[in-house]
Order: sequence, then C-alpha cells, then structure tokens
Amino acid sequence: MEDTGVLDPLNELHLLVLHYIFMDDINRKIEIWVDAWSCHRLRTTRSSPLALWVAGQLQNPVGPVSEIDIQNYGVEGFDNSTLDKMVTVDRSFVRFSVTLWQRYRDSLRNSVPIPNTTKNHGIDDFIKCVNIISQSQ
Repeated sequence: MEDTGVLDPLNELHLLVLHYIFMDDINRKIEIWVDAWSCHRLRTTRSSPLALWVAGQLQNPVGPVSEIDIQNYGVEGFDNSTLDKMVTVDRSFVRFSVTLWQRYRDSLRNSVPIPNTTKNHGIDDFIKCVNIISQSQ
C-alpha cells in the first residue's frame, strides 16, 4: 500500500484507518498461529510445548501463575521483572488518535462494517474510510 501511494505511514489518519481495517484480522491470525505453535509436536519429547508446560505445572506446582506469565510463556528473552520499571511513552499521539477515533467511529462502522471480506485484501475499504474521514474534516 505504501509502494502504490495509498498508505502514508506518517499520517495519523492513515494509521488509525489501517488499525480499524486490519487489526481484528491480524489478531485472529496470530491466535491461530499461537494455538498451532503451542500444540505442535516436538521430536525429542514426543509432546507439545503446551503439554510440557502443563506437565511441569502438575509435577512441580509453584503457586498461582500470573496472566502475563501465561501470555508470555515461551517468548524467548522475555523478562517480566522489568515490567514495573518500563519507561512511560509520550501518549499525546495516542490521545489524539483516540479523539480522532471517537469522532469518526460511528460513520466508519456504518459505512464499512468489520469484518468485511473484499477481493483486494481490504485496500478498497481502507481508501473508503480515509475518504469518509477526509470529507468530514
């Protein structure tokens, strides 16, 4: 989309519409991949990563496991000891996006309902949403 000039990655409006059109589909496909990866067979143990984790929890229970630990189980290099120390991000961009989204949410949902299946991977929906917001401004 960038190469054809449809998407400007520095334009906040384009990023907002990009999230609106594609985020649910991306998250759905990530969940499918995570489920498949968690259940894939390991040659050496003839079991899946999820089965190994459950077996470990049953054999050596260590108490309650936090939601973050479960979500990040198997993520190489993840260290949850730094979560509390994370630097806060400048939220001015996010705040403006939320304001922009609240302003145009209803007209976008009425004009381009999600999920929507299109023949060109949602590019026409992206263009339609950008045009709707651009005309309203």
